[in-house]
Amino acid sequence: MARRLMTIGVGVMIGIFIALGLGSDAGAASLALYDNFTAPEINPDKWIGVDSFNSGPNPKTEAKRFIERGKLHIVLTTYGDTTSDSGTRSGDLGLGFPNPAAITAMEARVTVKQASFQDCAGNTSTSLAWAQLRGAFFNDGTSPEAGNRIGDIFTSFQKQANQNGNNITADIRRCNDLGCNNSTTLTSFIFTTTWTPGQAHVLRLEWDPAGNGFRFTVNPGKPTEETTLLTYITPDTLPPVFNFKNMKVRNLPANCTSGRKKVTMDALFDNVKLNPDAVP
Repeated sequence: MARRLMTIGVGVMIGIFIALGLGSDAGAASLALYDNFTAPEINPDKWIGVDSFNSGPNPKTEAKRFIERGKLHIVLTTYGDTTSDSGTRSGDLGLGFPNPAAITAMEARVTVKQASFQDCAGNTSTSLAWAQLRGAFFNDGTSPEAGNRIGDIFTSFQKQANQNGNNITADIRRCNDLGCNNSTTLTSFIFTTTWTPGQAHVLRLEWDPAGNGFRFTVNPGKPTEETTLLTYITPDTLPPVFNFKNMKVRNLPANCTSGRKKVTMDALFDNVKLNPDAVP
Protein backbone atom coordinates (compact mmCIF):
# COMPACT_ATOMS: atom_id res chain seq x y z
CA MET A 1 0.00 0.00 0.00
CA ALA A 2 1.48 3.36 -0.98
CA ARG A 3 1.42 6.25 1.45
CA ARG A 4 -1.79 7.98 0.45
CA LEU A 5 -5.21 9.28 1.41
CA MET A 6 -7.97 6.75 0.74
CA THR A 7 -11.69 7.52 0.41
CA ILE A 8 -14.51 5.00 -0.18
CA GLY A 9 -18.08 6.16 -0.68
CA VAL A 10 -20.87 4.19 1.01
CA GLY A 11 -23.92 6.24 0.15
CA VAL A 12 -22.75 9.38 1.94
CA MET A 13 -20.33 12.06 0.82
CA ILE A 14 -17.19 12.37 2.90
CA GLY A 15 -15.25 15.58 2.70
CA ILE A 16 -11.59 15.59 3.62
CA PHE A 17 -9.33 18.38 4.67
CA ILE A 18 -5.67 17.76 5.51
CA ALA A 19 -3.55 20.22 7.43
CA LEU A 20 0.05 19.37 8.22
CA GLY A 21 2.14 21.08 10.86
CA LEU A 22 -0.62 23.14 12.49
CA GLY A 23 0.14 24.87 15.78
CA SER A 24 -1.33 23.42 18.96
CA ASP A 25 -3.93 26.21 19.13
CA ALA A 26 -5.33 25.49 15.66
CA GLY A 27 -8.75 24.28 16.79
CA ALA A 28 -7.25 21.89 19.29
CA ALA A 29 -9.01 21.26 22.60
CA SER A 30 -7.49 21.88 26.01
CA LEU A 31 -7.41 18.46 27.64
CA ALA A 32 -7.24 17.40 31.28
CA LEU A 33 -5.23 14.56 32.82
CA TYR A 34 -7.31 11.42 33.37
CA ASP A 35 -4.72 8.83 34.43
CA ASN A 36 -0.93 8.68 34.49
CA PHE A 37 -0.81 5.16 35.97
CA THR A 38 1.16 6.02 39.10
CA ALA A 39 -0.97 3.62 41.18
CA PRO A 40 0.31 0.05 41.60
CA GLU A 41 -2.82 -1.42 40.00
CA ILE A 42 -5.31 -0.41 37.31
CA ASN A 43 -7.99 1.80 38.87
CA PRO A 44 -11.43 0.11 38.57
CA ASP A 45 -13.18 3.47 38.98
CA LYS A 46 -11.45 4.76 35.85
CA TRP A 47 -11.23 1.71 33.61
CA ILE A 48 -13.08 -1.35 32.38
CA GLY A 49 -11.35 -4.26 30.69
CA VAL A 50 -11.56 -4.68 26.92
CA ASP A 51 -11.12 -8.28 25.84
CA SER A 52 -12.48 -8.94 22.36
CA PHE A 53 -11.63 -12.04 20.37
CA ASN A 54 -13.15 -13.71 17.33
CA SER A 55 -14.72 -17.05 18.05
CA GLY A 56 -13.38 -19.92 16.02
CA PRO A 57 -10.08 -21.71 15.50
CA ASN A 58 -7.67 -18.83 16.04
CA PRO A 59 -5.82 -19.19 19.34
CA LYS A 60 -4.90 -16.29 21.57
CA THR A 61 -1.84 -17.10 23.66
CA GLU A 62 0.05 -14.36 25.55
CA ALA A 63 -2.38 -11.74 26.88
CA LYS A 64 -1.13 -9.35 29.57
CA ARG A 65 -2.44 -6.01 30.86
CA PHE A 66 -0.78 -4.37 33.85
CA ILE A 67 0.88 -1.22 35.20
CA GLU A 68 4.65 -1.09 34.92
CA ARG A 69 6.74 1.88 36.09
CA GLY A 70 4.00 4.46 35.55
CA LYS A 71 2.72 3.08 32.25
CA LEU A 72 -0.01 0.72 31.16
CA HIS A 73 1.69 -2.27 29.56
CA ILE A 74 -0.32 -4.44 27.14
CA VAL A 75 0.98 -7.54 25.35
CA LEU A 76 -1.10 -9.71 23.03
CA THR A 77 -0.29 -12.55 20.66
CA THR A 78 -2.95 -13.72 18.20
CA TYR A 79 -2.94 -16.42 15.52
CA GLY A 80 -4.95 -16.72 12.33
CA ASP A 81 -6.90 -19.86 11.53
CA THR A 82 -6.00 -22.54 9.01
CA THR A 83 -9.39 -23.16 7.41
CA SER A 84 -8.98 -20.73 4.51
CA ASP A 85 -6.63 -18.37 2.69
CA SER A 86 -9.06 -15.47 2.93
CA GLY A 87 -9.36 -12.58 5.38
CA THR A 88 -8.01 -12.18 8.88
CA ARG A 89 -8.95 -13.02 12.45
CA SER A 90 -8.75 -10.46 15.24
CA GLY A 91 -7.86 -10.12 18.88
CA ASP A 92 -8.11 -7.04 21.13
CA LEU A 93 -6.85 -6.33 24.62
CA GLY A 94 -6.97 -3.02 26.45
CA LEU A 95 -8.94 -0.68 28.68
CA GLY A 96 -12.19 1.18 28.10
CA PHE A 97 -13.58 4.35 29.63
CA PRO A 98 -16.66 3.72 31.82
CA ASN A 99 -18.39 6.97 30.73
CA PRO A 100 -17.80 7.03 26.95
CA ALA A 101 -20.74 9.34 26.17
CA ALA A 102 -18.96 12.25 27.87
CA ILE A 103 -15.79 11.90 25.78
CA THR A 104 -15.25 14.07 22.72
CA ALA A 105 -11.43 14.11 22.82
CA MET A 106 -8.81 11.70 24.10
CA GLU A 107 -5.06 11.57 24.10
CA ALA A 108 -2.33 9.18 25.21
CA ARG A 109 1.40 8.79 24.86
CA VAL A 110 1.91 5.52 22.99
CA THR A 111 5.13 3.53 22.77
CA VAL A 112 5.44 0.27 20.87
CA LYS A 113 8.11 -1.86 22.47
CA GLN A 114 7.88 -4.63 19.90
CA ALA A 115 5.56 -5.67 17.09
CA SER A 116 5.75 -8.64 14.74
CA PHE A 117 3.53 -10.15 12.09
CA GLN A 118 3.51 -13.00 9.60
CA ASP A 119 1.77 -12.82 6.22
CA CYS A 120 0.36 -15.68 4.17
CA ALA A 121 1.56 -15.99 0.58
CA GLY A 122 -1.81 -17.36 -0.53
CA ASN A 123 -3.89 -14.65 1.18
CA THR A 124 -4.34 -11.18 -0.28
CA SER A 125 -5.20 -9.81 3.19
CA THR A 126 -2.13 -8.64 5.09
CA SER A 127 -1.52 -9.18 8.78
CA LEU A 128 -1.61 -6.10 11.02
CA ALA A 129 -0.60 -5.14 14.56
CA TRP A 130 -2.04 -1.96 16.12
CA ALA A 131 -1.65 0.09 19.30
CA GLN A 132 -4.60 2.44 19.17
CA LEU A 133 -7.15 4.90 20.48
CA ARG A 134 -10.64 3.95 19.30
CA GLY A 135 -14.21 5.09 19.83
CA ALA A 136 -17.77 5.29 18.51
CA PHE A 137 -19.17 8.83 18.37
CA PHE A 138 -22.56 8.84 16.63
CA ASN A 139 -25.03 6.94 14.46
CA ASP A 140 -25.81 8.26 10.99
CA GLY A 141 -29.54 7.59 11.43
CA THR A 142 -29.69 4.30 9.51
CA SER A 143 -29.97 1.91 12.46
CA PRO A 144 -33.30 0.13 11.83
CA GLU A 145 -34.08 -0.78 15.44
CA ALA A 146 -32.90 -0.59 19.04
CA GLY A 147 -29.70 -2.54 19.56
CA ASN A 148 -28.80 -2.67 15.86
CA ARG A 149 -25.39 -1.06 15.27
CA ILE A 150 -25.87 -0.41 11.55
CA GLY A 151 -24.81 3.18 10.91
CA ASP A 152 -22.63 3.59 13.99
CA ILE A 153 -19.63 5.75 13.08
CA PHE A 154 -16.36 5.03 14.86
CA THR A 155 -12.76 6.12 14.54
CA SER A 156 -9.35 4.61 15.15
CA PHE A 157 -5.97 6.30 15.61
CA GLN A 158 -3.03 3.94 15.82
CA LYS A 159 0.56 2.96 15.50
CA GLN A 160 0.53 0.23 12.89
CA ALA A 161 2.95 -2.50 11.91
CA ASN A 162 2.52 -4.44 8.67
CA GLN A 163 4.39 -5.22 5.45
CA ASN A 164 4.39 -1.52 4.55
CA GLY A 165 6.41 -0.56 7.62
CA ASN A 166 5.84 1.13 10.98
CA ASN A 167 3.24 3.79 10.24
CA ILE A 168 0.79 5.98 12.15
CA THR A 169 -2.70 5.86 10.65
CA ALA A 170 -6.19 7.21 11.29
CA ASP A 171 -9.57 6.20 9.90
CA ILE A 172 -13.32 6.70 10.10
CA ARG A 173 -15.53 3.62 9.72
CA ARG A 174 -19.22 2.72 9.53
CA CYS A 175 -20.82 -0.41 11.00
CA ASN A 176 -22.57 -2.53 8.38
CA ASP A 177 -24.49 -5.07 10.46
CA LEU A 178 -26.29 -5.58 13.76
CA GLY A 179 -23.19 -6.45 15.78
CA CYS A 180 -20.71 -4.39 13.76
CA ASN A 181 -18.88 -7.57 12.78
CA ASN A 182 -18.31 -5.96 9.40
CA SER A 183 -17.53 -2.31 8.74
CA THR A 184 -16.64 -0.08 5.83
CA THR A 185 -13.71 2.34 5.92
CA LEU A 186 -15.14 5.68 4.89
CA THR A 187 -11.77 7.41 4.83
CA SER A 188 -8.28 6.86 6.19
CA PHE A 189 -4.96 8.61 6.32
CA ILE A 190 -1.32 7.54 6.68
CA PHE A 191 0.85 10.12 8.43
CA THR A 192 4.30 11.12 7.26
CA THR A 193 5.50 10.47 10.81
CA THR A 194 6.69 6.90 11.38
CA TRP A 195 7.78 5.09 14.54
CA THR A 196 10.56 2.83 15.75
CA PRO A 197 10.42 0.40 18.70
CA GLY A 198 10.79 2.25 21.99
CA GLN A 199 9.89 5.65 20.49
CA ALA A 200 7.02 7.50 22.18
CA HIS A 201 4.45 9.59 20.32
CA VAL A 202 1.45 11.46 21.71
CA LEU A 203 -1.73 10.62 19.80
CA ARG A 204 -4.72 12.97 20.15
CA LEU A 205 -8.18 12.25 18.71
CA GLU A 206 -10.85 15.00 18.76
CA TRP A 207 -14.44 15.07 17.54
CA ASP A 208 -15.73 18.44 16.33
CA PRO A 209 -19.47 17.95 15.63
CA ALA A 210 -19.93 21.68 14.92
CA GLY A 211 -17.35 21.38 12.17
CA ASN A 212 -18.47 17.90 11.08
CA GLY A 213 -15.02 16.44 11.49
CA PHE A 214 -12.46 14.43 13.41
CA ARG A 215 -9.00 15.82 14.02
CA PHE A 216 -6.09 13.41 14.54
CA THR A 217 -2.83 14.88 15.83
CA VAL A 218 0.58 13.34 16.38
CA ASN A 219 2.70 15.11 19.01
CA PRO A 220 0.40 18.11 19.57
CA GLY A 221 2.22 21.33 20.42
CA LYS A 222 5.63 19.91 19.50
CA PRO A 223 7.89 20.90 16.59
CA THR A 224 7.15 17.48 15.10
CA GLU A 225 3.36 17.99 15.25
CA GLU A 226 1.38 16.57 12.34
CA THR A 227 -2.39 16.88 11.97
CA THR A 228 -5.06 15.61 9.64
CA LEU A 229 -8.71 16.61 9.74
CA LEU A 230 -11.21 14.16 8.22
CA THR A 231 -14.65 15.67 7.71
CA TYR A 232 -18.14 14.32 6.95
CA ILE A 233 -21.61 15.65 6.08
CA THR A 234 -23.66 12.68 7.29
CA PRO A 235 -26.07 13.42 10.20
CA ASP A 236 -24.36 13.14 13.59
CA THR A 237 -27.03 14.08 16.15
CA LEU A 238 -27.90 10.54 17.25
CA PRO A 239 -25.71 8.71 19.77
CA PRO A 240 -24.07 5.47 18.67
CA VAL A 241 -26.08 2.34 19.39
CA PHE A 242 -23.03 0.94 21.16
CA ASN A 243 -21.07 3.77 22.73
CA PHE A 244 -17.47 2.98 23.54
CA LYS A 245 -14.12 4.72 23.87
CA ASN A 246 -10.96 2.75 24.61
CA MET A 247 -7.24 2.32 24.13
CA LYS A 248 -5.89 -1.09 23.28
CA VAL A 249 -3.74 -3.30 21.12
CA ARG A 250 -5.45 -5.02 18.22
CA ASN A 251 -4.02 -7.87 16.14
CA LEU A 252 -5.28 -9.06 12.76
CA PRO A 253 -3.37 -12.17 11.63
CA ALA A 254 -4.03 -13.46 8.12
CA ASN A 255 -5.75 -16.83 7.75
CA CYS A 256 -3.58 -19.43 6.04
CA THR A 257 -4.12 -23.07 5.11
CA SER A 258 -0.37 -23.75 4.95
CA GLY A 259 0.14 -22.94 8.65
CA ARG A 260 -0.88 -20.52 11.38
CA LYS A 261 0.28 -16.94 11.05
CA LYS A 262 1.19 -15.02 14.20
CA VAL A 263 0.86 -11.36 15.18
CA THR A 264 2.22 -9.86 18.42
CA MET A 265 1.90 -6.32 19.75
CA ASP A 266 3.71 -5.16 22.90
CA ALA A 267 2.87 -1.52 23.75
CA LEU A 268 2.88 1.07 26.52
CA PHE A 269 0.25 3.77 27.15
CA ASP A 270 0.56 6.65 29.60
CA ASN A 271 -0.39 10.27 30.36
CA VAL A 272 -4.00 9.74 29.29
CA LYS A 273 -6.02 12.95 28.84
CA LEU A 274 -9.66 13.71 28.01
CA ASN A 275 -11.83 16.75 27.38
CA PRO A 276 -12.16 18.36 30.85
CA ASP A 277 -15.89 17.70 31.37
CA ALA A 278 -15.23 13.96 30.96
CA VAL A 279 -12.74 13.90 33.86
CA PRO A 280 -14.40 13.28 37.26
